[in-house]
Formats: sequence, structure tokens, C-alpha cells
Amino acid sequence: MRERLMLGGVKVSVAVVAVAMLLAGCKSQDIKPADQDALLRGVLAVSQGQYWFESCLGGERLAVAALPEVLEQAYRRQSLGDDWPVYVEAFGRIEASHVELSRGVVLGGGARACQFGLDGIELRGVSEDGAVVFDLTRDQIRVRFRDRLMHLAFERPEPEAADIENPRPRRHWKQQMQSSNRRHKVSLSVAPEACTGPRGGWYGMSMEADVNGRYFKGCARLGDLSHWPLRERYTTLASVATRRIDLMLMPDGLLVWREDYLNDQPLLEHDGHWRRVSSDRIELSLDGRGSGPALVFSVSPNGELNLAAYHPAYGNELTLAPAAGPMRYDSGELDWWR
Repeated sequence: MRERLMLGGVKVSVAVVAVAMLLAGCKSQDIKPADQDALLRGVLAVSQGQYWFESCLGGERLAVAALPEVLEQAYRRQSLGDDWPVYVEAFGRIEASHVELSRGVVLGGGARACQFGLDGIELRGVSEDGAVVFDLTRDQIRVRFRDRLMHLAFERPEPEAADIENPRPRRHWKQQMQSSNRRHKVSLSVAPEACTGPRGGWYGMSMEADVNGRYFKGCARLGDLSHWPLRERYTTLASVATRRIDLMLMPDGLLVWREDYLNDQPLLEHDGHWRRVSSDRIELSLDGRGSGPALVFSVSPNGELNLAAYHPAYGNELTLAPAAGPMRYDSGELDWWR
């Protein structure tokens, strides 16, 4: 079992919300990410002293009820005034009328950053001068020198043991490979320490690397962003009394669908596959007789799935609520962002 490394508490500033009932009794406090927190992506803006959040997945703008102080400071450095949108990634939760951000991951750039998902990349690091890019994928450590059009692809090793006594421990990978004319070596380490990128963006993770004896340092960020809203397990809402559905999604695109009609009959169980069809929709294909056509669900910022198109077996309405943590928490070494 891999150890889970925790970030410490963060200072949080609480915004004054226009509707008094929303934050009745709420004070500045330290907030630690909870199991139900998701990685939220969107734009942050302030208007007349009130912070607002709008998700990359769409939906209405929500008042920000809790905001880490470090994100507020980073926003002030990059904003050009009221209603100026700045891209943000942060762990938090979305409620009916507001959003609470518990820990920042990235802040910088504009709304266009929502278009980029870094698909297939678990982690990306960039050197201070922006000239070297390090990508950690499922199978490789890739090093790209932008000014030399040079690419190196190392087999991804297991990380070295982390110092769990250190409150801000690093993850460290080392690898080497033989090319046609020389032996190449890479060392890559990341730590949950704040960092400023080449263009002034704020990052919650720093990077150090060595490639063939050349030392680099810079910032790092999580990738594979399109998968972050998705959870490992979903169930029907507690208010549904006619049937119970239990859905398990796996990172490799497989799924298990269990359905109980609550009538003492055997469970119906289907294996199947799932895939993303857009930034905010997924398609589920169930194997077996009687499973019918594929189901298409829209994905809400907090991970909830809502049936997006009519299905002969489920009609026009079916909501599946998250029943487990985000899928990316179980993606190997990067589970320490929990």
C-alpha cells in the first residue's frame, strides 16, 4: 500500500456573501481537504469585494464562501481589476448556492486555460526559463527541450521511498537508458511547495530535475484534468425508491453496473466500457443481453452524473451521485494530493 502524504492546514479567508443566510456564523478558519472534495477547475473573479467562481464545465456563477489566503494573494497579483477572470484549479466542494475552496493547485492565465486537459499526462513540470518540459505518464518520464527539438523518453520507474517524517516530503524518480551514442540519465522530484511559473502563474507544487548532469528547477502541476471530476463509484439518490443502481468506473475505461429493483429478485449486473465524448459528457456501454443502447451522462463540477439523453430503460431523468473519492486519487504515487 502506498503512503498518503498530507499537506498541512491552509489559511482561508472567508468572503462576504451577498445573501446573509449563506454564511451565517462563518468565520476565517483553517480548512483541510476532505474525502468528498473534488479538484475544481474554473475562473475566479471578484466584484465589489465578493469572489465568484465559474466552472470550466459551465453552469451559473457561484459565490465563493471560503478561499485559501494564498490564492487570494495570487489572484490580486494577476488581476487587472473588478470582474477580471483568472483561471484556477483547487480542491473544494460545490454546494447549492456557493463554492468552498480548501486548497489551491494552480492559479494563473485566463478562461482559455479551461480548453487544455493534458490528457494522458499525470504530472507536468516546466523549468524556470520554460525551455525544458518534464511529463510523467503512466509508462514514461518524457523530457522535451523546446529550444533544441530534443526529446528523451525514459521508462517510468517506481518512485524512491518518501520520507514520511518530513511534513513536506518529495517524490523522487531516477532512471537511465542507452541510446545509439550515449547513456542518458534523469532524476525528477516534486514536492507540495508553492512556486511561481515563467509567466507569473502560482503553482502549489515545485520540481527539481537533473538530465545528464544538467540541473533544472521549476514548477509542476497535475495533468489528465478531464478525468478529475469523475468518481470511482456512483449510486442513485437516496430519495429513489424504485431501484438502486451502483456504478463503478475504472481508469482503464472498464465499468461495472449493478441494478437492484428492490423486489427480492437477483441483482442485474453488467460489465462494460465508458469513454468521454466531450469535456462534460461520458458514454457508458453495457455488455450483455437486454442492456440496451449506450447511456450518455453529463458530468457536473462536483462529479454528479445526470442522464443527458433519453434512454428506453431509464427515460429522461436519472441522477447518479458520487459515492467515493475522485478517480485520480488512486493513480499511483500521485495519491498524496488527497
